[in-house]
Amino acid sequence: MFSLTFNVGGFSLNQIKDQLQKSQIGLNPSAEKLFTDPRLVLSQEPHLVTLNILTIAELKLTTTATLPNILLAAKEQGYKLCPLETAIYCRLFWQNQPVSDDHAMHRHKAPDSAVTIASPITSTDVNQPKGFYLRHVNNRLWLRGYICDDDFIWQPEDLFAFQK
Repeated sequence: MFSLTFNVGGFSLNQIKDQLQKSQIGLNPSAEKLFTDPRLVLSQEPHLVTLNILTIAELKLTTTATLPNILLAAKEQGYKLCPLETAIYCRLFWQNQPVSDDHAMHRHKAPDSAVTIASPITSTDVNQPKGFYLRHVNNRLWLRGYICDDDFIWQPEDLFAFQK
């Protein structure tokens, strides 16, 4: 487990998009869709947030797990879900994320070194992005949205970020 502490809030959606573009951060179509999601509420005032980034195994899930299993285990251990905006500010802050050795962008599994920011899920629609994940691949930082259903299998080494 490791932690990241950074400021969240204080920018409009247009300012955030400008900052992502200036930082040359890639977005996939699911991330773009999340920018219009009603769950994306932007904080007016900046405030400090600390994320704990840990593997599913560190949540005491030593075999594969589904997203509901992961979120329940995290809650039982005192971790909290992150508002969607947290992932955006984390991507802008965390410029030295380890580079992924896996260059594939779509493989129906979490890419190595990707960090999924655990956010509240309000839709059961399988085609609705659940949240964001962060990735560093092909010399580029990415803020990507992800889509999965409740049966999707996550591996013990997959990384998630929660607030404590």
